Amino acid sequence: MTKLIYQENLEEIHTFESYFGKTILSNKCLIMPYVNLGISDHELNPSSKMKYIDYCYVIALDFLFLKKNSDILLNNLNQEYDSTKSIYLGGNDLIGDQGIFDIEFQSKKSFTQVVEGYQLSSEQWLPVQTPNFKANMNPERIESFVQNKHLPNNIDEIINTLTT
Repeated sequence: MTKLIYQENLEEIHTFESYFGKTILSNKCLIMPYVNLGISDHELNPSSKMKYIDYCYVIALDFLFLKKNSDILLNNLNQEYDSTKSIYLGGNDLIGDQGIFDIEFQSKKSFTQVVEGYQLSSEQWLPVQTPNFKANMNPERIESFVQNKHLPNNIDEIINTLTT
């Protein structure tokens, strides 16, 4: 079976040129679907040269610190806060109206989860057309992915645990 969950080196993901879908965010968890997530110096790509994952999720549970844009939503660290221990997320919102520009967090558990059959490329994945480049991904699959239509079972379980 192919490994899908990577708990190490989450700080080595790069979201600047990434696209994210419908984000599930509460004081207990973050589930963010990403397209074109950059990664280097990581188990998925040990090289320092950036590669891009077509479809994956970034998940965080049990926050110690959570900041959305400029608003601190949770701070259980108080005086022990150290920004160098934070994970920073951003990217381009494919939904368009989520009001998410930056997320900073520290949590007890966080991981990157690729989807079954994911692809890693040195070329960028483009879910939408840009002024200079055409989209190079299936629009129906993009729509389904960014709307969380077919979440992996373990992510569904996380959501169900939070809503029960």
